[in-house]
Amino acid sequence: MPQTWLEAIRKVSTTGKYLSPATAEQIAFLPGPIEQNPIELILSDRERQIFHLIMDGKNIKEIAKELAISDKTVSTHKIICSTSLV
Repeated sequence: MPQTWLEAIRKVSTTGKYLSPATAEQIAFLPGPIEQNPIELILSDRERQIFHLIMDGKNIKEIAKELAISDKTVSTHKIICSTSLV
């Protein structure tokens, strides 16, 4: 398991939150006050939807069936979510 994933898991288990340095930097340089959840600022609506289903413990096949999209589309969004947030 990559070191960043281990770091993220440890951080979430202790504080409940984790942002990668790259994501924190993106948020820090946004213009004006941050009034939205950072996930909403970084991910598209579909990426957020898939992210929340993953957090609910659903696998790729279950998500694809629920959203009526292909497994490959879910996998692509999953990769985008993981690279954007970690």
